[in-house]
Amino acid sequence: MRRSSDETGTGQLSTSYTRRTSFLQRQQPPRISSHDHVITLTSDQPSPAATSPTGLTPQLTPQLTPSSSSADSAVDLVSQVVIAYADWRVRREDPRFPVGQARLEAIGVLACACIMSVASFEVIQESVAVLVAALQTGVLPELRLGPVMYIVLGSATALKLLCWAVCAALQSKSDSMLALAEDHLNDIMSNLCAIVTAVLAGVVANGWWVDPVGAIAISGYIVARWLAIAKQQVDKIVGRGAPQRFIQQLEALAASHHAALGLDVIRAYHFGARYIVEMEVVLPAGMTVRDSHDISLDLQHKVEQMEEVERAFVHVDYMRRDGLEHKVERELALARDRSLSMGSAGRRNSGSASGGQLGQRSSSSESCSSPEPAAAATAAAAAAAAAAAGHAEQLV
Repeated sequence: MRRSSDETGTGQLSTSYTRRTSFLQRQQPPRISSHDHVITLTSDQPSPAATSPTGLTPQLTPQLTPSSSSADSAVDLVSQVVIAYADWRVRREDPRFPVGQARLEAIGVLACACIMSVASFEVIQESVAVLVAALQTGVLPELRLGPVMYIVLGSATALKLLCWAVCAALQSKSDSMLALAEDHLNDIMSNLCAIVTAVLAGVVANGWWVDPVGAIAISGYIVARWLAIAKQQVDKIVGRGAPQRFIQQLEALAASHHAALGLDVIRAYHFGARYIVEMEVVLPAGMTVRDSHDISLDLQHKVEQMEEVERAFVHVDYMRRDGLEHKVERELALARDRSLSMGSAGRRNSGSASGGQLGQRSSSSESCSSPEPAAAATAAAAAAAAAAAGHAEQLV
């Protein structure tokens, strides 16, 4: 009986202590924890879903969709500093760079594309980790959204919309404005999607997955946009050719420049954000050097007045020439001819090694694709090289 009373007293004391502890826990304010620039409120009280028959225990985790928007906005500052620095260097005269530093504009935009893509990949990695952890452990994230988040995202979207309108109006002037316009547009889309996914995750039952999936979708969209911009900038740095529409504008400009001027060749290719234009024109052989120089120089100035052009070169000749005049073009032509010759030789060897109907098909295909055009192109390139060497000896 004494042992039973001791056990009864101990049980009452344990029950009293448990009730007091629960009462004190209800009186304590919620704790604040921060993670990934997003502040969430956690409380010691169990949520209604914690006692659900499924046995899954939700936990308060940071909102991933607003986190992706915050990461995108944070790297905006870095990208805009890079673009501003590149623009400052482009406008600055430096004797170490005799033709300017205009290529820095494309390099700055490319650097921004890399920064934004890396930040978006980081958000995708975090979102995938949250999804995998929730599916493996059964601990589901629970979101508690407040009005502060909606106010911040809404005001940021309105400001970004204004910035996008300004940059979009100036995007034809330079690639920097184009990159900033694309950046602001990505921010607008990400903020709007963040608001939508946050609402869905807080309203829809069992919608815990909407937030990480929305973060993955937003970040994937941003990565795709910046990869496309990065490819454009790489093409411009390497020297991609101008579109046919711009070539036609140059042809019309040269045709209307002078009555005695004939147009032989036009080359226009990127040298950074803008084009390098090379023109080979023909003037009468009896024209004086002074007149031909003045005509070609006026044409050069007209071409360089176009906003898309950085530098223009006009080469004057007294006749049209079919050969390749530059070393790089001759080397590329020879490399192409060698590859064609090797391909033809390989097809002939494979045809001779096989027999029966297969050999007959190879011989017929060989007759259709003879190596005569390749040999002719090789002879033309060799003749052009010999003519260039003879012209150099005459000059000496």
